[in-house]
Amino acid sequence: MVRASLVIIIINIMFIINPIISIAEIMDPSFMGNIIIGDSDDNLWSASALSKGVYLVVTSQSFGASSYGKYSGSLWTIRLDYRGEIVWSRIYDIGIPAQYYDSASLADDSLIVVGTSYNYKIGYIVKINSSGRVDWFYRVVPATRYYYEFLTGVAAGPDGNFVVIGSYFNMTTYRFDHQIIKMNPNGTILWYRDIPLSSYDILFGVDIFNNTVVAVSYSYNGPSTIYVINYSTGDLLKVRNYGDSNLKLYDVTANPSGIYAVGYLRIGSSYDGIILKSDWNLTLKKAILINNTLSGNSIEWLMTITTNNSYLFVGGYLNITTYNVSLVASFDQDLNLLWLTTFGQEDKDGYTYDIIPNYATNILVTGSLQEASTGYDPYILQLRNGVFPQNCNLRVIRLNVNTTNITITSSSVALSAYNGALDLTSQTYTVINTSGVSIFSLCGGRVGGRLIGIYVGDKVSQIRYLSPLIMLTVAFLIKIKSMKSS
Repeated sequence: MVRASLVIIIINIMFIINPIISIAEIMDPSFMGNIIIGDSDDNLWSASALSKGVYLVVTSQSFGASSYGKYSGSLWTIRLDYRGEIVWSRIYDIGIPAQYYDSASLADDSLIVVGTSYNYKIGYIVKINSSGRVDWFYRVVPATRYYYEFLTGVAAGPDGNFVVIGSYFNMTTYRFDHQIIKMNPNGTILWYRDIPLSSYDILFGVDIFNNTVVAVSYSYNGPSTIYVINYSTGDLLKVRNYGDSNLKLYDVTANPSGIYAVGYLRIGSSYDGIILKSDWNLTLKKAILINNTLSGNSIEWLMTITTNNSYLFVGGYLNITTYNVSLVASFDQDLNLLWLTTFGQEDKDGYTYDIIPNYATNILVTGSLQEASTGYDPYILQLRNGVFPQNCNLRVIRLNVNTTNITITSSSVALSAYNGALDLTSQTYTVINTSGVSIFSLCGGRVGGRLIGIYVGDKVSQIRYLSPLIMLTVAFLIKIKSMKSS
């Protein structure tokens, strides 16, 4: 009896400390994946988990009869249930050509989407409820004189609120300033943080963990920077860059073990994907390079990172001479590689843009795949411990697209004068019907990448000398191989 009670207690404790086994199943474990084909060039920017299912957020470049012509840059949002079936699929014409960078779902299964116009003049924040209707919509204008504005990231907080990040070109200093905004689900600003800069940086990645906001900048002419901000107050706690202008960061995540960022390290004409681990004081602990030695002066770019507090998952793309393939890899919290895989069609580009931990070590991978003549189509698939289900065969869903868009009109609102949601003068909804189902093989051009080069420590100068380190490592490995073969 005592032994049985002890077993029950242990099981309950394990359930508490590792709830991902039972509560993180946002998609059916039997779900393989979908490729969703619209009418032209549809680039999937982000995906957000629902309690049962997922949102896909796409920039549609040719949907509808927008007043801005064929390339309207409309927002296309797709809601999938936990079986991968389309619940609804809707297009929103926001009034000017625009693209969308990031999204986050809230506790009530509503969706926050942020982005910017194609001419980079104005940022956007839109809240879409679980039925696909627009609750509110902002055209964001900074409080100071500006020219370009980018809203590039959003993360949901533990209290039901969310944080938006962005950057804008300050016409007084002629440099980019960062803006970080905490808002509640009604669109009310809780705090606003402006970070003046003296360089050309744009914030691109954001995460929230343990009452802190972590964000990274992508710098055009200098080192990328990591920021740590108090989630409750907006106070800037720590700032750090690692001194190398060739290091470009694109996304960030955090867990009890530290802060992790991904991007690439520029070495001559090559870009090597890079993962950094810092402690919470922003002391650099370890860095890993992903380099494909099969393609010479290649490009490996890591564009997304996420964690379930047990594992890290990264995604991006890897160059195969004349085309790119999607790349996905998993690491433990000390950045030891668990698995790495690439996939795609031969002679066609593929990209991984977002990853969502799903069930135990299963993940949902989303991105864009190139079609033969119609631009790009969004995809979503499930990987199980790095293994593709059923030889990578994905279901193809073709959508009949109507030309009637959801039109949203509003006036510009100064950021310093936010006082609630704007009135929407027009909301005409069109549901896109699905027709045609087929199977599509994704593994025909699968190519394996190679993980090379490990940098450990906090000496900034060492980052600059990774290129000769990589060459020496490759030469050493080749020498060992030749000795074994002889």
